[in-house]
Amino acid sequence: MIHRNNLFLRLLLTTLFSFMILSVDMYAQDGRWVAYSLDGIGSGPIYHDCGDGVIGYAPANSQYVLIFDIRTGEWKLVDLGSTQTFDYLETQGNVLLVRSEDLLFGYSSSLGVWDTIHYEGTVYMDLSSQLFQSYGCSDSLAFYLTDQQFYVFDGSLGSWQQYDYGYNEDYTGGYFYPKNDCIILVLLKDDFFAGIMNVVYSSHTQTFNKLDDGCSIHQPVYDHGYAGYHDRAGDGKEFLLIGYSAFDNQFDVIPYTTGENETGINFWDLGSIEADTFTAFAYGFRTVVELYEHVRAKIYGYSTILGSWNTITYDFDHRVERYYGSGYVGGQFTFDNDILNESGYYHFFFYSAVNGLFHDINTDLVYTSTTSAFSIGGSVFCV
Repeated sequence: MIHRNNLFLRLLLTTLFSFMILSVDMYAQDGRWVAYSLDGIGSGPIYHDCGDGVIGYAPANSQYVLIFDIRTGEWKLVDLGSTQTFDYLETQGNVLLVRSEDLLFGYSSSLGVWDTIHYEGTVYMDLSSQLFQSYGCSDSLAFYLTDQQFYVFDGSLGSWQQYDYGYNEDYTGGYFYPKNDCIILVLLKDDFFAGIMNVVYSSHTQTFNKLDDGCSIHQPVYDHGYAGYHDRAGDGKEFLLIGYSAFDNQFDVIPYTTGENETGINFWDLGSIEADTFTAFAYGFRTVVELYEHVRAKIYGYSTILGSWNTITYDFDHRVERYYGSGYVGGQFTFDNDILNESGYYHFFFYSAVNGLFHDINTDLVYTSTTSAFSIGGSVFCV
C-alpha cells in the first residue's frame, strides 16, 4: 500500500508538471530538434540571433533570411528575390530585425508575417551600446533612424511604418530607448541648450509624434513613456517640465519660470530599485518666502499611465519644521520629507503615479543622523 501511494503521488506530480510546462504553446514546444540544411542559402559572415519567440539567420551575401518561429515549431525560408548584403541582425522577444545596404527586414512571430522597406539616408548614430545606437529592438517593436526618416516595425501590425521627423544638420547625437509599447528618441545638438528634439512611436495608437523643444530623460527605466525637465539656458530660470505617455501618444508640457529666491528640487533615484513597473516622476521648486521663517514648495508629479502632470503647494514654517527639498523616486511613487524641529519626527509627502494624488503624512518616526535611512521599491517604502 505504501509503495502504491508513493507511485500514485509521483505520477500525479509528473502529470501536473507536464501539464504546466507543455500547456503553453504545446504545439510548438514538443521537445524535439528541428534541423534545416544551410546549403545554398548564401555566403560570407553569418549573422544570427535568438529571441524569446524567434530565431534569425542570414549570411552576409544572400537573398534569403532563415527564421525559426517557436509558435509553429518550424523553420521558414524567406526569399527576398535578389541578393542582399546584410550587415546586422537582431531579435528580441517576438521581433526580428535585419538590415542590408538599403533594405530593412522585419518579422513578427506574434503574427507569423514579415515585411521589408527600402530606407532612405544613412544611419543617424551607430555606437556599441543600445543607448547610443539609432536602431534595435524591444520585445514587440524594431526601429531604425536615418538622417532622413524614422522607421518602425510594429510586431502587432507586421509591417513597417515611417515618419519624416524633420532632421537638420544641427542634430549630432542622441539617446535611443526601445520599449515594449513605444520607441523614444532623444536627439541632441552640439549646443545642449539650443534645443532637444523628442521623437516617439506608440504601439497603442500606432502613430508617431514629436516635440521640437523637448528634454533629456533623467530616469531611463520608465515604462509606457517618460518624463523629465529641461533647464533651457542652464541658469535655473526657464524650465520645461515634459511628460509623455504611450497610451495616448501625447506630450504634456509645462513651462515654468522661477521667481526670486526660488530654486529647483530634484527627485533622485536611490540606486538599484526592485520594481516591476516604473511610471513615476517628480520635480519641484522651493522658494524662500521669508528667511529662516517661511519656505514654500511647489511639487509637480507625472505618471506615464495617467499621461498628465499634477501639482501641489506646501508651506513650511521653518521655526517648526526644517524643509530643504531633496526628493526621491520609486517605481510608482515619489516622496520628499522634512523633520519637525522639536521632536525630530519625520513628515513625508508622497505622490502616487497610480491615481495622481499627493499625500501628506505625519509620523512618530524619529530622525537620527547615524541610523536613519530610506529604502524604496515599486510601490513600497520603508524608513
